[in-house]
Amino acid sequence: MDREKFQRYLDEIRKEPKFIPSFGVEATTIYGDIPTFMKVPRAYTSTDIKGANVAFMGFPSEGVSYDIHGVYPPDGPESGPASTFHRTGSQYAPECVRRWSMRNSFHRVGAVRDYAIEADIHLLDYLNVVDYGDVACVKGDLVANHAAGRQRVREIVEAGAIPLIQGGDHSVSIPGILGITDCISPTDKVGIIGFDSHLDLQFHEEGLRDWELFSPESQYVRALATPNVEPENIVLIGIKGTGNTESWALVAKRFGIRYFTLKEIDEMGIEKVVEEALERAGKDTKHLYVTLDIDVVDSASCPGQKFPETPGLTPREIIEALRLIGQKRVIGGFDIACLSPQYDIGGATCSLASRCFLEVLIGLATQFKNHNIKNWY
Repeated sequence: MDREKFQRYLDEIRKEPKFIPSFGVEATTIYGDIPTFMKVPRAYTSTDIKGANVAFMGFPSEGVSYDIHGVYPPDGPESGPASTFHRTGSQYAPECVRRWSMRNSFHRVGAVRDYAIEADIHLLDYLNVVDYGDVACVKGDLVANHAAGRQRVREIVEAGAIPLIQGGDHSVSIPGILGITDCISPTDKVGIIGFDSHLDLQFHEEGLRDWELFSPESQYVRALATPNVEPENIVLIGIKGTGNTESWALVAKRFGIRYFTLKEIDEMGIEKVVEEALERAGKDTKHLYVTLDIDVVDSASCPGQKFPETPGLTPREIIEALRLIGQKRVIGGFDIACLSPQYDIGGATCSLASRCFLEVLIGLATQFKNHNIKNWY
């Protein structure tokens, strides 16, 4: 290219507001050297959320764990780095995902980096994101942890923001969903799309200990106990393997809960599956909640899993699924569960989780732009 022409183009580009660098932007920390999610502002109290339309939070609750002999209570032993069945450590996921989210930060390498090229949109034109920190979870006290988590989600929604939550085990969806339903009318229906290897449709019998009510196999059943969730509006994607009981499949069939096995996804393609999922979850519903158990992704490419299953969805398939959902509906709540960083390799799993949150943010920005709205709640 002619040097004068090159310089002229460069001078014109530098005049564009979007290309003004933001040198000197520093990461706010949660504690120690743990940065806020994507270096967004830190919300210390519920008052600080006012004006935001999205709030990230951590729910570092390990909850119940298992080995080949049975169930460990929430104050049970932690697993070692070579464990295959009994695997803990999901309470460390919020910290790890925040670290890897730095690569997707809106402010990095001395400039504003909020442009999503695939969607052709500047996220900060439509989003005001804060990090509301972590629930102060106490090992072994699931009752208190879940009460605090539910209250924290409630505070986010009451402030008008959409909660994005990093667990923790898959019981994270209980405070995630119930914190939202606490704030909306009983007549406002909520659809649920869950990406998971397991159906998690465990019904509780009488006589259980308190902590057993917060099993990571019962989140959808707990949601059904609210007037806001109907079984025909629950869709589960990625079911596979022998980790599912026949009774769970029977519950799904009797209640009318649609689930897609990995075999069906292979045959139909992820785009068709998501299209049907949106149709079912969106039928007569006002809100949509999406939950992602990281074990739905193939553990060969996503090793940091509490309950590893292989094969599974590819990272590209899960990103595409979230993209398709975000193009069609406002995701009114989102969580990621069962990520155990101690089994991760080179940050592959934490990096993917961070990218999934980013994809949800891109979808929200697109929806806010298309509907000319600033807040969902």
